[in-house]
Amino acid sequence: MHRDQFEQFIHDNRDAFDTDVPELKAWGGIRQELDHRKHRRLLLWKVVGVAAAVVGLLFCGAALGGYLSTPVPSAIVALDDVGAQYAAQEAAYQKEIQQKYQQLVSYEQAGAVQQDLQRLDESIIELRKELQGAPSGKAEEIVKHLLENYRAKVYILERVLNRIQMADPDFEPVVPKKARTNDRIL
Repeated sequence: MHRDQFEQFIHDNRDAFDTDVPELKAWGGIRQELDHRKHRRLLLWKVVGVAAAVVGLLFCGAALGGYLSTPVPSAIVALDDVGAQYAAQEAAYQKEIQQKYQQLVSYEQAGAVQQDLQRLDESIIELRKELQGAPSGKAEEIVKHLLENYRAKVYILERVLNRIQMADPDFEPVVPKKARTNDRIL
C-alpha cells in the first residue's frame, strides 16, 4: 500500500515535476551519443560482412581445389591388382562352380536354379564394372562383395545337388566332361 500512495502522489503532482526542461546542449549531447553508437554498429556490420565474404571465398576455393586435385581413380582390371589372395580365391570359386554346375547338368536339373544363378552373374558383372572405376580404398570392399557372390553361387549349387541326391539316391549322374578353358562360368 505504501507504493500505491507514492504512485498516487506522483500522479497528483505530475505538473510540478514537469516544469524543468533540459537545455538544448543536453539534447545535443544525447543526439551525438546516439549517432556515435549507430556509426559504431554500422562499422561493426561492415567488418563482419567482409570477414564472412573472405571466409566464404576461402571455403569455396578449398572445396574447388580439393575437387580438382582428386586423382582420377586408376582402373583395376584384375583381382591381382587388389591382392593375389583374392585372385586365388576367385579361381578356386570358379573351378568349384564349374564342377558343381556340370554335376547339376548331368542330373538334368539345371533349369531349376538358372534364374538365381543368372541374378548372381548379373551382380558379379555389376561389381566388376564398379571395380573398374573404384578408388584404391574402396576396391578391396568391392572384391569382398564379389567373392561373397561366388560363395552364394557355390552354396546354391550345393543345396540343389544335395536335394536332388536326397530325392533320388540311386540315380548315378553322368560323369562330367572336362571343361574347356573358355567355358568359364562367372
